[in-house]
This record gives sequence, structure tokens and C-alpha cells, in this order.
Amino acid sequence: FKVALTSDVDSLSPFLGVEANSYEMWALMYDYLVGYKMTDMSPQPALAKSWDTMDDGLTWTFHMREDVKWSDGQPLTAADVAYTYNRVLTGALEANNWSSYLNNVTKVDAPDDTTVVLTLSKPNAVLPLLPIPILPEHVWKDVSEKEMNSFGNEPRGGKPVVGSGPFRLVEGASGGSTYRFEANPDYWGGAPKIDQAEFRVFKSDDAAVQG
Repeated sequence: FKVALTSDVDSLSPFLGVEANSYEMWALMYDYLVGYKMTDMSPQPALAKSWDTMDDGLTWTFHMREDVKWSDGQPLTAADVAYTYNRVLTGALEANNWSSYLNNVTKVDAPDDTTVVLTLSKPNAVLPLLPIPILPEHVWKDVSEKEMNSFGNEPRGGKPVVGSGPFRLVEGASGGSTYRFEANPDYWGGAPKIDQAEFRVFKSDDAAVQG
């Protein structure tokens, strides 16, 4: 399946990109803890099967799916969720795109592999909607705050970007012209109906039509 784009993909890193096309790429590569329905934008299960909150709205507990794996075979656990959210809470650059979803969150814990607990100072009306791409701690923990500004999150050495989404990025670089995704046959939501998705960036509408 080929898609024509007429604007750039400014970054494949969810902590750097701001263009809509970049968000589209991340949604193919990564999962959310809680997603939303296309029909009415209401929250729906994603990595989290269910969630509950205390009556005062200050504690939210999310119960995750079991046996979800990253594309390199490593298990995806609540620790990856806690790592991602804590990086948003503590990193200046990381907060730019995602901090609004974690307003008033003071603490994120992973008491076990399938439980994530958010502690808040006061209620947050956005919750439980949490469409923040969950990143693999075993990859991103080696990217320092200083390195974050230049971390491309691109395929290297013939290996795709490590993600958990329905597709794996096997070709492409920020600001490039071609982005090729292959289906993730082990995706927890079921294998995609197409084998590959290719995004091509064109300089004009005319060029896109001709392509």
C-alpha cells in the first residue's frame, strides 16, 4: 500500500517531531497504553485491557495485556510504560509533545509486569486517554538527555526500529523521501491485512499524482 505525502516527516523520534506525518509514523511503530475510538474519540483499551480510579480521581490503575513483545523479542511490560511516562515528566525535551496528558501526575509506578499506577496531585480530566507512544526502555535508556536532541530513531544495520506496533519501520530517515514499513506478524492486535506500507514524500501535488 503506497501513500503520497506532500510535507515532511521531521523526526522519527516521538520526543522530537511536531509534524502530523511524524505522528502517523509513530502510530504504526508503537502502541498506546490507552487509545481512542475513531467514531467518537472515547477512550478504548490498547496495551491496557482495563483501568480503574479512586473516587477522588487521584490514583489511576491500569491493567495491561500479558505476553506483548517488542519486535526484537523482548517482553513489553509495565516497566516500559513507567519509563516512558517518567521520561515525559522529568525531561524538558520529552515533555514538549506529551506532558499535557500527564498534567498533575506526580508519580508513575510499575508494581508488577502488568500494572501501572499513576498518582496525581489533583484530578486530570484528560484521563484515562493516554495516546503517548510507549517506548522500549532497553533501547531508550542508553539515550541521554543531551543525545536526545539528535537521536534519529532510524533503522540501522539492516534492522528495523524496535517497536510494538502493527508495522515495523525497515527503511527511512528524518527528512527523507521514502519510509517503508513491514507488517508485524506477531502484533497482539492481529497481523495487518497488508504486507507493506510505503510513504513517499513529493514536492508538489502534481508530482504526487504522477507518482
